Amino acid sequence: MRLAVISDIHANDVALRAALHDAVQCGVDVCASLGDIVGYGPSPVKSVHLAHDSFTVSVLGNHDAAVCGLRGISDFSDYAAEAVRVQRRQLGVVERTYLKLLPLVWNEGDVAMTHGDFTAPGEFRYIDDERAAAANFAARPERIMFVGHTHQPCVWMLDEMGLVTMLPAADFKLLPNRRYIINPGTVLALFLLCFGAYFSKFAQRCQLRMQLSRGMIFGNVQLSRGWNL
Repeated sequence: MRLAVISDIHANDVALRAALHDAVQCGVDVCASLGDIVGYGPSPVKSVHLAHDSFTVSVLGNHDAAVCGLRGISDFSDYAAEAVRVQRRQLGVVERTYLKLLPLVWNEGDVAMTHGDFTAPGEFRYIDDERAAAANFAARPERIMFVGHTHQPCVWMLDEMGLVTMLPAADFKLLPNRRYIINPGTVLALFLLCFGAYFSKFAQRCQLRMQLSRGMIFGNVQLSRGWNL
């Protein structure tokens, strides 16, 4: 199974369609969203419907939660707050219900996904330094964890001695006895992101080759016990 992980669409259906086109060209079987389908951009309704039709796995972002009424906007910037107010008027019952039903965390086997961080998923904190990354490694047992929210592509690695390291946005190899937090950035940075990764081991008997292109991660996945999606 070939996997694509996309994050922070922010109501940009044009960018999302371009990313999904790339996914199709790469023979992707399953697409996953790390949240923030709405917010900022011009096309929240189109983006929600496209997300509904395209993603097998999707988690709730802070802008999704704000637009559908699950949280307030007191901690948002003026620009972000105004976008939320506008998009609350644009979305109908169907779109708001879809967003409300998105989970904060998804996990299957040795993989977990959330929008912000795993220590308090509903608070949408950032993983932007070694301390935050270490806290997230401690919060979950999975070997590979996907997050978004920062809009910056980033990979954090935890080695067998407990040392957390930020890897450069470049090709890397998944090493034995290591754990990873992977942030693909934002689909808004569609043409700015391009790096790849080879995962030598995944779960128990899985070979995964990932490539981050146009704000998403592609992977070849064959899980030993399958994905119960």
